[in-house]
Amino acid sequence: MKDSIVSWISLDSIVYWIGIIASIITIGAFIFKLFIKKPRPHPPSNPFDNLSKIREKEIRRIARQILTGQSSAIIGAFEQEKTDILNVLDNPKLYGNKADSLIFSNNVDVSSLETSCDQAQFWKQVLKPLQAEIEKQQNEKQQKHFFSRLFSRRKISALSKAYKDCQDNKFDDIFLQRLFKQLNQNKQQFVLLIDRFDLLLHRKNLKQSQFFGNLRTMASPSHNSLNLVITLNISLRQFHQESEALNLGGSPYLNFMDDSQMTLGVLSETEIDKLLQQSQRKLNNDDCRFIKDMAGGHPYLLKIATTILWDAEDNESAKKEFAKRVKGLLNNIIQFWPESTCEAFLSVVLQKRDVSSFIEELEELEEQGFIVKENDVWQVRPSVFSSLLADKAAQKCG
Repeated sequence: MKDSIVSWISLDSIVYWIGIIASIITIGAFIFKLFIKKPRPHPPSNPFDNLSKIREKEIRRIARQILTGQSSAIIGAFEQEKTDILNVLDNPKLYGNKADSLIFSNNVDVSSLETSCDQAQFWKQVLKPLQAEIEKQQNEKQQKHFFSRLFSRRKISALSKAYKDCQDNKFDDIFLQRLFKQLNQNKQQFVLLIDRFDLLLHRKNLKQSQFFGNLRTMASPSHNSLNLVITLNISLRQFHQESEALNLGGSPYLNFMDDSQMTLGVLSETEIDKLLQQSQRKLNNDDCRFIKDMAGGHPYLLKIATTILWDAEDNESAKKEFAKRVKGLLNNIIQFWPESTCEAFLSVVLQKRDVSSFIEELEELEEQGFIVKENDVWQVRPSVFSSLLADKAAQKCG
């Protein structure tokens, strides 16, 4: 009898504690669901989001030029597109076994420089990656084997001394040239990536013949230790014209880039269709036609048009929203164009027949994909630009 009571009590206790544990588990699961947020699925990506991937062909071309010691100029109207290209150029995978000999200075945006920035401040900022590389070499030197240190002492200390001389002499031209000469002896290249290069003409302390002349000297193919990769809102021809007053009678400062400049034009119909097919959201024929008509083949505008279409209730409201978004962008683009380019573009907007005085400007606008010749008549591309600029064109060209 006593044994049965003990067994009953033990069984009862087990059932009791199982109930308690089950209750705790149930309450814990409820709290977990209540307070622990489930990871949200990523929204479908825009097929035109990755502008640097879309411009992969152009990026590889610039990478080849860097490997051969050439400087490059990237011409285009859409800032984000050019900046994205610069941001991926310091990827070591682009340069194979020569990557270790390249020192990149990226994120040099002229628009972020102080308006009072002078030559010493400019070079102090852009040479920071070189300073970091010198410090890295010095640290590695301390860890190397004795004989290895003896072998590398002269190369490392010479570069360190050349940089210190630059600092001590406020980055004077002579000492800068000695620094890059030393880099050349070390078989290293300094790749200077500068965004919005043409804005240097609006920095009074840098808009100097001495500054541009020295930059040209150090980046010339004969030196082979400084590679310039720059983006501009205007063509090199237009930059030559705007900087001509600084160098009367001399050769244009950037004429050594004339053969290596690259203009970002529009995508082909085939390229656009291929990207649209990669959309994670289903796009019907009307959607695809809308996107292509609105953007005119410009990757950045294709990105905007696709995003707006996804969020809009219908194509008509999407068209209004696209015009609203692009109007400010277009006005900003025109603001940086030379007057002759602006006049040429606005003349096409108004369908003026006689544009014979703008031959070079029209060729450059066509190359960038802003106009196209159909039935021997220039047309604005994309057509939405015409309606956005009609009033401005009338005021300017009337």
